Amino acid sequence: MDIPTIAITGSCGKTSTREFLTSIIESRWNILKNNGNKNLPLQIKNLLENYDSEMDAIVLEMGMGKPGAGKRHCMNIIPNISIITNIGTAHYGNLGNSIKSTALNKSELIKGMKQDGILLINADDENSNLLETNHFKGTILKIGINNEANYHAINVEYVEGGMSFYLELNNVVEKFFIPAFGVHNVYNALFAVAVADQLGFGVLEIKQGLQDFIPPIKRLNLIEMEDGSTLIDDTANANPESMEAAFKVISKIGTNKNKVAIIGSMLELGEYTEEGHKKVGSLLAKYDIDLVYAYGEYTKTMVNEALLGGFSKDKIHHYNDRDELHQSIKYLDTSNTVMLVKGSSSMQMDQTLSYIKNRNLYSIEISQNLKMGTVCMNSKTQEHINEKKINLVFGQLNKMMIIRIKNDLPLGRIVLPSKFIDGITIPDVPFDFYMSNNNLHIGPVIGMFVYQRYLKDPSQQLLRLGNYNDIKGLIYLFRPDSLNQKELTVDGLYYNPSKKSFEKAKLPAPTVVFNRIPLKKSIYDFFKKNATLFNNNYGLISKWWFWTVLSKRTVLKKHLPETILLKNRSHILNFLKKHKVIYLKPAKLAGGKGIIQLSLIKNQIHFKTYSGNKFVLNNNEDVRKKLKQHMIKGKQYIMQRAIESYHKDGEKVDFRVYIQKDYSKKWKYSGMEAKVAENSSVISNSKNRYKVMKGEEALRHYYGMNQKMIQSKILQITDVCKKMLGVVEGQGYNLGDVAFDLIIDKEGHIWVLEMQIDYAAEIKALRGDDEQEVLPSILSTPFEYAKALSKF
Repeated sequence: MDIPTIAITGSCGKTSTREFLTSIIESRWNILKNNGNKNLPLQIKNLLENYDSEMDAIVLEMGMGKPGAGKRHCMNIIPNISIITNIGTAHYGNLGNSIKSTALNKSELIKGMKQDGILLINADDENSNLLETNHFKGTILKIGINNEANYHAINVEYVEGGMSFYLELNNVVEKFFIPAFGVHNVYNALFAVAVADQLGFGVLEIKQGLQDFIPPIKRLNLIEMEDGSTLIDDTANANPESMEAAFKVISKIGTNKNKVAIIGSMLELGEYTEEGHKKVGSLLAKYDIDLVYAYGEYTKTMVNEALLGGFSKDKIHHYNDRDELHQSIKYLDTSNTVMLVKGSSSMQMDQTLSYIKNRNLYSIEISQNLKMGTVCMNSKTQEHINEKKINLVFGQLNKMMIIRIKNDLPLGRIVLPSKFIDGITIPDVPFDFYMSNNNLHIGPVIGMFVYQRYLKDPSQQLLRLGNYNDIKGLIYLFRPDSLNQKELTVDGLYYNPSKKSFEKAKLPAPTVVFNRIPLKKSIYDFFKKNATLFNNNYGLISKWWFWTVLSKRTVLKKHLPETILLKNRSHILNFLKKHKVIYLKPAKLAGGKGIIQLSLIKNQIHFKTYSGNKFVLNNNEDVRKKLKQHMIKGKQYIMQRAIESYHKDGEKVDFRVYIQKDYSKKWKYSGMEAKVAENSSVISNSKNRYKVMKGEEALRHYYGMNQKMIQSKILQITDVCKKMLGVVEGQGYNLGDVAFDLIIDKEGHIWVLEMQIDYAAEIKALRGDDEQEVLPSILSTPFEYAKALSKF
């Protein structure tokens, strides 16, 4: 074409170079260019359909991340000016797993461009010497800082707001400024200056164009936070070269500040993946990074290399789960801090950046004087939101709010009206919040289904709010019949932390429900569709279901006492002859109700009930009569082999292990207690209990274990319980708080009797001190899980 047709490629810096150049020449020319990262051959082809004769120039960033891309680009258009910024490891795995093959692929642009045109390359990039320029007949111009070049920058410095450098143009040394940080951006600017100079633009035009440059999104964008910290968004992509460039920037602008790097894996490096991540790991100490959060499988190599290089293990953390990463950085003290977030585009590190930005840039305030349907903020805050209205999300309710500008408010402060909608007031409690697109979520809003007795006396639930200051938000107790499914509201009792008590109010339906009661199917279906409900016991997990499902797994069956469904009383004697001692248990009752122990001793059957009755029976007819008398009518029963747990003085010791999910949304061991039954009792429940003691103490006292053995046994128990929970959840149950009842036999083998999802918890607070010991470690944990589910 007769007009300047400029193509830009390279391993790093393509987009910034394009934006520097267009910022200069757009002041005078009408140009056609591609935007964002739409740089593939087909995208370029489609863009060129917009060309018309009034265009003064075409500026195209050309992506060449796969073999043959350069040829396909030049089939669409033949550039007469080409820029190759550098040759590095970006797309290394796609381009032959070597720097040489990468250079050959980039050289396709040189072969496909106008052969008497202008080619610009980087004099300081050693790998650019591998470009195939021998047969090119046009003009080759070089830019550089360290080596001799046609456009040679000197006195490159970090200054307020960006970089400054000097450059000779038209025999005069001129000072230039770019509003972007990093020496690598000076190289990008030099390419733009060189092309603009070749196209006849004057020094003043070039200077002004560089000053007007707006850094492309996700490329070292600096965001000043409300707390004075600086967040750097470099989430567009990553390779070892761009990582080092980012480290250089954070090192310079973070002088006398804490420097935090949150790094995602670098992808598409092929055979250079391990070596590339090792290189980045070795750079962390070099650039004085204070704290590192690494996310993704490949960054484990980076972490290991950093540790080998002397990086403190307390200052570098690795995660494969984004939620765990976010939970770790949630309460990070960011004052006097510069934070870099970077990773390959497929790692979606922009999600992590948004997470940090939402929690550090914005703050909320609730005002009783503000008109319903409006929110207030200053103009700078609105620029970040970039909307005239904002959708306020409160539990399952949402309302579009008009933004009013109030410039005396600090940056990031958003003032909300206390009256949300008619009938619903936002309680004066500390809320967390986050922005998602144009939605401002305040919360968490967590509901807990409880029995009626707790609405009459909610003080019994206060122990569950022991860690409220970590959870915050709106937490309330309610009953299913208070739900208005049409209005999405409930009547409940919310926790007021300033008064340390519960208050009655009309509230938004929750986004997360912690269930503690039996539910009707209609209520279960509503919350399954509209919220997250956990520990639901609709379709209660029975003892028989538990055996049937778990016994199919060989690794778990060995931890389950043999169990069969009681269909015919004639089966009882056969099962008893086999095991000598058995239990008959209602499949769906808790609390030891209806349990019967049968023992075969010298051809006599010893019959014991859960209530303490004892009989010695001599024939089948006597057994039949006693069973009819003591079995609960209408209940399905199972027969279960008894596991010997009697120890000195005839005491029966059962263990209850609490396994819960917390912020991590993963199962963890929360505590264990031992229930010591009264002498010769069938069960160890509260009415038949001699005492309760810490599980660790019981292992020491009854089993003679030392501390190392105790810890090993707890790990074994936790592993068995987690594996069982994995199977149960695979059946469609959403659980977060369970208790396992188990026995450890004389040989130390673990036998799991049952799993309970509605175990007694609050009731323990009304019992003896021994039962209350475990409460602080178990009562509040489900609300941690609830908050994690709510995404706050």
